[in-house]
Amino acid sequence: MSGTDKALYALVNQVLETLAGLGIVYLATRKFMPLSPDLLRYDFREPFAKPRGWLAWGLLGVLLSPLVVGAAAFAFSLFGFDEVNGKGTVDGVAQILSLDFPSFASLFGVTAVLAPILEETVFRGFLLTSLTKFMPTWAAVIASSVAFGLAHLSTRDLPQLVVLGTLLGFIYVRSRNLLSPMLIHGVWNGTVLTILFLLVQSGVDLKELFSAGCGTSTRSAADLFPVVTPTDRLCNMRSRRPKPISDRQSGQAKRRRSDDAEARPTKRQKKPRPALRGVKGKPLWACSSVVDRQAAFALEKILEAHRTKRRGVSLKSLTLGSNIEAKKATFAVTTESIKYLQIIDAILDRSQILKECSQLARPSAVILVYELLFGEGVRAQGPAERHVLSCKDSLEAALSKELEAHGAEDVSELLPATEESRPRSVRVNTIKVTKEAAISRLQADFGSLEPDGLLDDVLILPSSCALHDHPWVKNGSLILQSKASCMPAQALSPEPGWTVLDCCAAPGNKTTHLAARLGNIGKVIAVDRDPVRFKRLKDNAKLAGATCIQCIQDDFLKLPLDTAQFSSVDAVLLDPSCSGSGTAHNQVDRLLSPTDEVDCGRLESLAAFQEKALRHAFKLPKLKRLVYSTCSSHSIEGEEVIEKVMPLANQLGFHLEGPFPSWHRRGHKQFPDGKLMVRADAKLDRTDGFFLALFSKTDLENGIG
Repeated sequence: MSGTDKALYALVNQVLETLAGLGIVYLATRKFMPLSPDLLRYDFREPFAKPRGWLAWGLLGVLLSPLVVGAAAFAFSLFGFDEVNGKGTVDGVAQILSLDFPSFASLFGVTAVLAPILEETVFRGFLLTSLTKFMPTWAAVIASSVAFGLAHLSTRDLPQLVVLGTLLGFIYVRSRNLLSPMLIHGVWNGTVLTILFLLVQSGVDLKELFSAGCGTSTRSAADLFPVVTPTDRLCNMRSRRPKPISDRQSGQAKRRRSDDAEARPTKRQKKPRPALRGVKGKPLWACSSVVDRQAAFALEKILEAHRTKRRGVSLKSLTLGSNIEAKKATFAVTTESIKYLQIIDAILDRSQILKECSQLARPSAVILVYELLFGEGVRAQGPAERHVLSCKDSLEAALSKELEAHGAEDVSELLPATEESRPRSVRVNTIKVTKEAAISRLQADFGSLEPDGLLDDVLILPSSCALHDHPWVKNGSLILQSKASCMPAQALSPEPGWTVLDCCAAPGNKTTHLAARLGNIGKVIAVDRDPVRFKRLKDNAKLAGATCIQCIQDDFLKLPLDTAQFSSVDAVLLDPSCSGSGTAHNQVDRLLSPTDEVDCGRLESLAAFQEKALRHAFKLPKLKRLVYSTCSSHSIEGEEVIEKVMPLANQLGFHLEGPFPSWHRRGHKQFPDGKLMVRADAKLDRTDGFFLALFSKTDLENGIG
């Protein structure tokens, strides 16, 4: 087999290995999906945004990698590691790289494209991230780097591989984006391969150059799995035979004697030093407590999302997800830390404890300072806790100065205003269990509860009830859903056997409610275009036992609603993307920004989309009932949308019908039809802020109107 054929074989083999490896990672993480936004993240946006621009960190790593690995190679040579016999990571490439360009292109695809994608996903995206659950981040970086080095099966290059892996892990920790280490890895491998190719072009026999300790056998794509690490063998331009151990030792001693002026004392050489320790501005300490560590991670994600105005990051998903331990405690610590955030930020700035120690991340510091000054205290379990405890006096002095500066006697006077805790609402999934059975079970578990007076399948419990780990929640018999969110399906009231279209369905709570209202008889067509949310929609439908739900991953606005495929649709629930200004999780946003800021441009854009979606829904030929709802407190997303679409609705024979006649809060009075619309106020009604309007067709032959 020629060198070109071998290179092509290596490329094909690596493609298969990459697909298999990525598939295994997917299967290993699928039960935790949707993942946190920064896990297994390949995000090309904001390449230079501070503090986590992926391209900025990647270019920094590209510049640092030869310096770090070169320094490591020199240091290891002082211990004789350059004399270690065995295979190096470049040897397999040297055996099959030939003069022709196809050979080079195939190997470039293996080493500079496929290998970085697979290895960074496995060792940084999966292994390093998983290890942080059991050890501090710096230890996870080093442990994953050792595994990275061992996986290359190269005794000769193992030290350099571990050092390079540590740099890649460090860059990933700072950028939280796998594109950064992939860029460094790909540039490193591509550069080394290009050097080898130029050596071949200049007439150097690579097989002879790298034959020492390798034999003449070629290596498979699995053995190539590279970081292709350049060593001094690339520069010697000659082959070397292994020396006897005695000769090797004497040569090593001679080299050490000749370099005495530069060499450090042996005792100092053996002194261990963590690879990433003490780098100013690069904090790596983690809280020792699982609850504090999870709270610090959640706080970091929330602050980053708030700063970048990124949507889809919520307090509940970060603190009450299936992968979170001690959910209730994590949620409480995170929420309280955010409530005290402005005070803690001022205390940290006054005390300057973060300037004294660059290894303590600000989110971790916020959590620990909250615990120390306002929570249940801090125990000296780890370096982060010990540092905060050592600064207790300065922190307390900073708090006193902050109170004095604001003329306050107690810290409660400086806290942002918060609303009273809302009662916990839970929907009974009547597909799996009766309302009576649910009441009996929850009364036995929690004591007091009461059926909701408006919604016939909703139960109200005290806010102190912890339900996320309840067995009936986990098996889908009970759905954790706000009272306001349960209104649309009951307002629509589809009849058993109807076909209902849920236009923007994910995550699926309203969708499964529709299936329950149908008695699981008929069909619910659930549409959502986002792949992550769509998967969650399907999982929730399966958990609820809603077999009548048909999920379609598509853009609702692009669906041909006037065709035979949708000719049987009787009713529509349209709950489109909105500002979310009425939802409970935005309490966090109000704590972060106490002033009520409204992004008018975004609201106008959302309202335009909502109007377009509502007009599109009216294209259904046999539509009888339609509910439009949003979890927004802004009239531009509610009454104004209805007002703009009303002429079209009237033209098609639809009118507004006032659902829930006993409900006290209606649409804003300045709109003529406001009394026929429904609103819920987040503060006064102790549920999510919500808007709802119901259209019914004035068509006697359909029995409606």
